[in-house]
Amino acid sequence: MEKIIEMKYQYADETFKEDGHLLHRIIACRAFGDVKEGQLGGFIESSRNLSHEGDCWADYGTTIYGDAEVYGNAQLWNEAKVYGGAKIFGEAIVSDNAEIYGMAKISDDAIVCDMVKVFGDACVYGNAKVYDNAMVYGNAVIQDDAFVYRNAKVYGDAKIYSKAQVYDDARVYGNARVFSMAKVYGYSQVCGNAEIRGNAHIKGNAIILGIAQVKGTTEIGGGVIGSDEELIENKKYELTDVKIEMNYHTLYRIRALKDFRCNGFSITTGQLGGFIESESNLSQEGNCWVNYNASIYGDAKVYENAILLDDSFAHDNARIHGNAIIHDEARIYDNAEIYDCAEIFGNAQVYGSSKVYGTSRLYQGFSNSHVNIGETTKPQPVTIEETTEKDEANVLKETNFYYVDIYIVNDDLGCEKIDSIMIETDIQDKDYLSFLIKKKHNWLDIPTSLRFIDAKCETYFKNK
Repeated sequence: MEKIIEMKYQYADETFKEDGHLLHRIIACRAFGDVKEGQLGGFIESSRNLSHEGDCWADYGTTIYGDAEVYGNAQLWNEAKVYGGAKIFGEAIVSDNAEIYGMAKISDDAIVCDMVKVFGDACVYGNAKVYDNAMVYGNAVIQDDAFVYRNAKVYGDAKIYSKAQVYDDARVYGNARVFSMAKVYGYSQVCGNAEIRGNAHIKGNAIILGIAQVKGTTEIGGGVIGSDEELIENKKYELTDVKIEMNYHTLYRIRALKDFRCNGFSITTGQLGGFIESESNLSQEGNCWVNYNASIYGDAKVYENAILLDDSFAHDNARIHGNAIIHDEARIYDNAEIYDCAEIFGNAQVYGSSKVYGTSRLYQGFSNSHVNIGETTKPQPVTIEETTEKDEANVLKETNFYYVDIYIVNDDLGCEKIDSIMIETDIQDKDYLSFLIKKKHNWLDIPTSLRFIDAKCETYFKNK
């Protein structure tokens, strides 16, 4: 028997645009939970954002859009914002100016409020609470009755649980674990595979790393404790506030904090780099770097002395290390690995489980499946040895010409055409092409969306 779901809200007449998404204010058409019939709610892009089942609700000043979902009995209050592919469910509460995005999940009886940001693949659940200006991202997990607050940051694959607390300006990252009523605060750092448990307190400028374990009633207020012989206390880069959205991932532009050289390129203090999702994408060790228009996201990692230049980018579980150089419009993804002195450039795409190493130089086409290319000095095009139906759709077949009409969007005057350009390209992947167009014309820092219509590409962006 087909289940009949009774609608609990409908669209009101009010709409507005957020990051290129048209949002509709909702109004309750029946009473449920603490919501009264006729009560105005927040803004959603479509009914997929807020379930008609359960008592979930988005209050007046809240917004939900993209592929984000709120369901169960979850509540959004005040100015909370949920977007990307984030999910809020169970009895969870997200309120104030909190932002949940990427593929983050908030569930059970968790509370996320104030100016908090939870993104990436981070999860907050159980009776955990994250508040003040805290940030949780990467694959971090906050669970049980754990608290993260003030200016604390938890990221990487770190886990905070079982009534543990991380607060002040503390940082917990890597594969670190803090649990069983332990506290990490002050300007302290816990990283690597370190474990802090029991009633232990890590405070001041203490740094716990490696496989160190601190337990019981121990208090550490300074110094470095761990099995690693060396710790990077002065990071070589930081994340800035400039961000872009890419395939439901939020990426941040980086800024160099010291002078160093990477693969023959000089990086100077204050120099702006490319975009990464979190510090797990680009190692703070070694001299690796991501230059101004290059990007890394997902679980991709760049380390040692590798560098990404121009409009290149890496994502999924890609690994780029050694003295590898990726540049032009090259793309590395899936489980591909580039290392040694390999160079990938042009429109080359390396993916699947491919490995490119030695002094190989690849410049065109696609490498997939389990192709391994090494010890090659002569530049050569990438070839496809095993082609699937999916691969065939991506093969570079012919040169296309696109006209790009540029419109500036004004809420009062509508769209006004300000320019037109023509593009010649052999790229078939429209998402990838859209990204390259935005980068080339410096539209990454402006809310922008590209729409392809036949052989014509129209670009709309909102004037700041």
